[in-house]
Amino acid sequence: MKLHLTIIAFFILLTPLFSFAQVAKEADAAFTQEQFSKALPLYKKANSGTKNKVEKQRINFQIAECYRYMKDNRKAEQQYRRLVRMKYSDPIIYLYYAESLRDQGKYQEAIFQYNEYIKMVPEDPRGSKGIETMKLAIQWIDNPNTNYEVENIRKINSRDDDFSPTFADKKYKSLVFSSSRKDSDNDEDPNTGLGFTWLYVTAQDAKGNWAKPTNLDEEKMLNTKNENNGSATFNRKFNTIYFTRCHVKKNAMVGCDVYTSSKRGKAWGEPKPLNITADTIRSGHPAIYNNERTMYFTSDLPGGYGGRDIWVVDRKRKSKPFGKPKNVGEKINTSGDERYPVIFQTKDREHTYLYFSSNGRGGMGGWDMFRSEIIDGKFSEAENLGYPLNSPSDDFGIVFSKARKLKKQLKTRQVINCEEKGFITSNREGGRGRFDIWEFWLPEIVFTLAGTIRDEQTMQYIPQAKIVLSGSDGTVLVTNTDQRGYYFFNQEQINKKTTYTLKVTHGGHFENSGTETTVGRKESEDIILDLNLEPIPPEPIPLPEIRYALAKWDLQPQYQDSLNGLIKTMQDNPTLVIELGSHTDYQDDAIKNDTLSYKRAKSVVDFLVTKGIDAGRMVPKGYGENVPRKLPNGYKFVDGKYKGVEFPEGTVLTEEYIKKTLRSSKQRKAANQLNRRTEFKILRTDYVPKNSNDSLIATIKMNPEDNKVPIIMENDTIFAECILNNNTYTFAYKEKAKGLSISLDVVMGLIAQHRLNVKSFENGKDAFTTDGTIKEGEKFTVQRIRIGNKTVYDITAVCHHGGPAILIGKTALTEFADFYIEVSESVIVFE
Repeated sequence: MKLHLTIIAFFILLTPLFSFAQVAKEADAAFTQEQFSKALPLYKKANSGTKNKVEKQRINFQIAECYRYMKDNRKAEQQYRRLVRMKYSDPIIYLYYAESLRDQGKYQEAIFQYNEYIKMVPEDPRGSKGIETMKLAIQWIDNPNTNYEVENIRKINSRDDDFSPTFADKKYKSLVFSSSRKDSDNDEDPNTGLGFTWLYVTAQDAKGNWAKPTNLDEEKMLNTKNENNGSATFNRKFNTIYFTRCHVKKNAMVGCDVYTSSKRGKAWGEPKPLNITADTIRSGHPAIYNNERTMYFTSDLPGGYGGRDIWVVDRKRKSKPFGKPKNVGEKINTSGDERYPVIFQTKDREHTYLYFSSNGRGGMGGWDMFRSEIIDGKFSEAENLGYPLNSPSDDFGIVFSKARKLKKQLKTRQVINCEEKGFITSNREGGRGRFDIWEFWLPEIVFTLAGTIRDEQTMQYIPQAKIVLSGSDGTVLVTNTDQRGYYFFNQEQINKKTTYTLKVTHGGHFENSGTETTVGRKESEDIILDLNLEPIPPEPIPLPEIRYALAKWDLQPQYQDSLNGLIKTMQDNPTLVIELGSHTDYQDDAIKNDTLSYKRAKSVVDFLVTKGIDAGRMVPKGYGENVPRKLPNGYKFVDGKYKGVEFPEGTVLTEEYIKKTLRSSKQRKAANQLNRRTEFKILRTDYVPKNSNDSLIATIKMNPEDNKVPIIMENDTIFAECILNNNTYTFAYKEKAKGLSISLDVVMGLIAQHRLNVKSFENGKDAFTTDGTIKEGEKFTVQRIRIGNKTVYDITAVCHHGGPAILIGKTALTEFADFYIEVSESVIVFE
């Protein structure tokens, strides 16, 4: 009896050991099938009852691996740290420990662990490569070499996985993406514990707001209940879809394939597999190119460079099956995995790139995005897209908008032009779920050129001054100043890498010019070029001293330089017609003096002709001794043989004044010297150069009238664009709205840009709350607002909280000009 009880007790003690061993075996089976969410709790259970030290270490390693594959980097870091303390024998834990730190942006700590791994496995390049890329990542974050910006699209993301966006219409306003959200009739994927991935669609409205995502396929042709469907792309007409479908069976590894379906009306047809690989091979992530005759895709086909590589297949016609897959080669693929290929061709069709993600090239995180240019069918060395498109986390699935105009409305409600715009997938910090869809944009470097034209003497604005802007790229723009002397060239007219010369002309003023350039400017800028015009004086203008030999009229070489100023004036003002008048003193016969003075004037004209000044623009005239010089401001010789001789204000150097008033011979000779002079005065400003050609006017691009402003109509509200204090915004027009009101977001943005300040507000400092925001209803002055070609200055606005960025009523819009709305053309027309 005693022996019987002992045997029973033995089996009671042994049963838990067998039980925990069985649990570990089940966990291993799930892990092998990549069912990590299922394997993890089983490993944890087995670990709690395992006493064997070696087995306990093995199970703890498997727990760490589950966290690593499930992308739970924080818990993976903790588990690998635990394995280091447990003195786990395989040095691979230091590499994975470093990677879990890397994927959280803990780069310095990651470098330390990479170094530990190098000590143990110096021949593995992953250690040194990891340190190299960590140092690069630190540099990229500290000094980004791009101006890309990224933003989470929270309205379309869920708490689960949302990934692989692609555009789904020709206007690039709708987006199809993959999601594991469980708000539909999809089952749970036993491998991930999430819902099976389906394809969803969302679209932007006129205000840029995204609609709630819905099932792309209500007929369940594309989205099947117990399979993963995702990573889609469309043909050029958006009526054929290519996507990935992965078959899932419990406790069994099943392959993936690329499927295609065509749209019949509003419904999708039965998807058909392309059968580009065997059933047991995992293939997916299609990228269509060359009018559907070429397809890049991801696969674990044998004969590759690593886990999953990027492959390509071709066909002669899109109605034919694809041929044998070809690996794209080592310029793209590595010993790791490469996935999510995307083909993007620039608008000018000069460059074609393959974008893809890789975890085998090093980088900022686990999966980084790269690109390689396709040149004559060959790939260039892949380059990392850098920060912020890449992050310490996983980044993949990039897609670019090909819309004709790429615009982005910022949180401040400002609307900017973009050089590039699109979406990526990332699990970086700041997201809503596990993997989210993020929007990216590259702000276009844009320039405007504006300024005011004033009278140099009175500093008053000059309206209707003619502005001619000539660019080094051959563009010529023409406009006129408004009633405030203001001119403006918008960002559509001012080009990058261009130097501009701006010439200003106005009746009654000398021409003036200035130069500005966009060459070397790396950020958008509102360039200001103010110029003043010198008024043409009614009185003749004396030229610098020109002396002649006694009774001679030849222009001596040493005095020719004195005419350089006049030459430049004539060149800068090609419509001027001048009189060149020469004068003598009274010391000879009057008739002789008349003849001599004319010949001297003619000699100046002849010289100017040799310098390219048209003779028809100059009239020589000899005044002899008949017009004595007037000195309204007086005159004093400061050097030369007459140094010290001075004449008071208002002096007229007549013969009588010189003979009777001036007592010394030196004074009289100095006065006669001043009378011997050549002057010029403006006769006309309407000269037409002989080499002018009316046909050239056709090459001049006039500053657009812009009297027709495009609009978008939505119910009783009209939306259009305006330029307020040099920022572009979308405004809403409602006929019954009162005046001009501007949202708090816009107002705070203008304050941040120093385009509004305390003095702008009617109540000064009292307009601000204690936290620095503006109170609702506060009035302030907007310096300048432009709609189309109409500008209003110093207009009063009211700050509103909520609502459109800018709201304009009929009364306020009428301040720009009388207008009417042409519904058929979708424009506001200013009369």
